[in-house]
This record gives sequence, C-alpha cells and structure tokens, in this order.
Amino acid sequence: MILSLKKMILLCLIFLSFFNAKAIEITHGPYLQKAGTNDLAILWHTNKKGFSYIEYGENKLDLISKASIHGQFDANNSFHKIILTDLKPDTKYQYRVLTVDILKMAPYRVIYGDTIKSEIFSFTTQNKVFETFSFCTVNDIHGRSDVLDSLLKVGVKTNPDFYFFNGDMINDFTDENQLFNGFLDVSVKRFASEKPFVYVRGNHETRGSESRNLGAFLHFDDGKYYRAFTHKGVNFIILDSGEDKEDSNKYYYGLADFDSYRSEQEKWLQAYVKTSEYVNAKYRIVLLHMPFISQEFYDGEYVTPSHGIQDSQKKWAPHLKDIDLLVAAHTHEYSFLKVGEDNNQFPILINDDESIVKVEITPKGLKFVVTGTKGNIIDQKFIPKK
Repeated sequence: MILSLKKMILLCLIFLSFFNAKAIEITHGPYLQKAGTNDLAILWHTNKKGFSYIEYGENKLDLISKASIHGQFDANNSFHKIILTDLKPDTKYQYRVLTVDILKMAPYRVIYGDTIKSEIFSFTTQNKVFETFSFCTVNDIHGRSDVLDSLLKVGVKTNPDFYFFNGDMINDFTDENQLFNGFLDVSVKRFASEKPFVYVRGNHETRGSESRNLGAFLHFDDGKYYRAFTHKGVNFIILDSGEDKEDSNKYYYGLADFDSYRSEQEKWLQAYVKTSEYVNAKYRIVLLHMPFISQEFYDGEYVTPSHGIQDSQKKWAPHLKDIDLLVAAHTHEYSFLKVGEDNNQFPILINDDESIVKVEITPKGLKFVVTGTKGNIIDQKFIPKK
C-alpha cells in the first residue's frame, strides 16, 4: 500500500510537471539556404529540445526527410537543420517542418510530448540549363534590422532566385540572439522561408566569443566558409577574406591565423578554376567581403588598404582573370570599377551599407541595379558578355 502511494505521488508529480511545462514552439525560422547545386538546407529553432523532420512533396506532403549522422537521427536539440537532396530540377515543392518535444531522453527510455508544425511553405528548384535569372545582395548591416527590412522590402519586389548576405551582418558574435535580431528574423519575415540565401563571412563575424560557432546556426557546404556552386549554368565562388588586420595585431591576442587560411583558399582556388564546373560556366561571379582595391578610404582620407585586403588580392586575384564580376562590400561606400580602372582585370562592384544590389544575368550580359532604403536608384550598369 505504501509503495503504491509513493508511485501515485510520483505519477502525479510527473503529470503536473508535464502539465505546467511550456509548450514547444518554433521560435525562429524556418529559413532556407542553398546547399551546393542541387540540394537545399532548411533550418529552424525551437524553444525546447526535440526530434525534427520535414514533410515535403510536389502536390502533397508525401515525402519525409530527417537528419541522420553516424547512424542516429539528429535529436534532443533546439537547433534543427535538414538538407533535402536529390530534388528534381525546375520543380515547385511544398514543405513544413515538424519538431516532437522530447520530455525525457534516458539511455533506455525516451518520452515524447507534443509535436509542433509550421505552416506550409513552398520553394522552387533551379533549372539545370541556363536561363535569365537574378539574385540580390546586401552587406554591412551590423545588426540594423530596420535598415535590412527596408532593403529586403525593395528586394522581394524584384523576385530574385536567391540572396547573398555579403558579410558583416552583425557587429560581432557573442550571443545567438544577435543573429536572430540582427538579420535572420527579418529575413524570414520577408523571404527566407521560400527563397534561399547564401552567407559570406565578413571580418566582423570573426570577432566575439561565439565567432567560432557561426556554422552552428547557418549552413556552409562541407563546413567551409569558402566554397562554390552553380546555379542555372552560372558559377559562383565564395571566398572568405577573414580579418582586415595582421594576425599579429594586439586585438587578436594571438588567436588569429588568417594568413595561412587565405593561403589554404588559394590552393583550393588554383585547383577549382581548372574544373569543368568552372570552365564550362556561362558566367563566373565571385563574392567576398573585402574588395580588391589599391586605396581604402579611412578616417577621412585615402590610405593603403589593410593587410587583409592586400593579402587576399595578392593570393587570389591572379587566379580569377576569367571571371565576369566580383561583388564585394566592407568599405561602406558604393563604387564600381571598370576593367583597368584600378589595375583590375575584371569588373568590381562594391556595395555600401544601406543599399541592395540586384544582379540580372541574361544571355547578352549582366545588368545590376543598386537601390537605397527608400527605393531610390543609386546606380545601374550593364556589363556585356565577353
């Protein structure tokens, strides 16, 4: 009788703890990121730990995808990332994300709670053959989500295939809420649940106690910030220019190793530009945060560029002679350098910190439009195909 009473009390306590527990919720996302050429990464966050999966399909949600690693389905966490693979080209899919609350996860017993479901979203995969399309890019937001919201409001009207966030979207990284409050939540609000983005690391993302954990919240192919992919026959290369100062700078406290990191990328780049994916592309476009320039405007005057800019340019520019456009950021000032204007062998577009750039890729060439927060056109140019 006493044992039964103890069991009853324990069951009542368990019931009350479950009853009073906060319901599981999707707190951020879902947001889409390009994952190579044919795959798509879907990410979201919940307020409690759980086990997640995605229901998706063309006309109905008849397919299921889960994240599996080392023989186990990913579970018991609040950050969720699943990569959809083997998607059909030029196809519209529906999807929703689901997370099952894990109330208890013991070695020999798992207790599940409620399941939270997102609304149903859609996305369209790319056509493998070349056709006219556009992308948008923004940069140097530094956590100003109101500015980003204004720019994305302009961008979504142009209906691009995807977006680039070209670095310094936050000032530094010391807390995950900087990502959500700074750019992720407003991106979900405007486009990111149905259009993917590609993240390019800037120098400010290398700073702060959480800077080494950026990949825990965003998707990077093979876990690398530098990478390449092809979209509708156009090749994109993303390079990571790292910090702007010398590795020995006192503010890095002996923890910087960007010179060797840029050399690592040079070695990769030398090999990559010989691949058929690069050689046979209709156009080749490079994105990186810090531009290739001979002078940098700093503190009211033009000065010799920082070490990071010089080292990147010295190591990478010689291998990029065949590209059609380099898109950069960092200076907080807009400029466009035609071939030869600054001893550059390819056009260089440098966006400022309060504009969005739309690049349209056509059979005849590249057209870009730079637009401010109020929808005002700052510049537009056409680069004929070589």
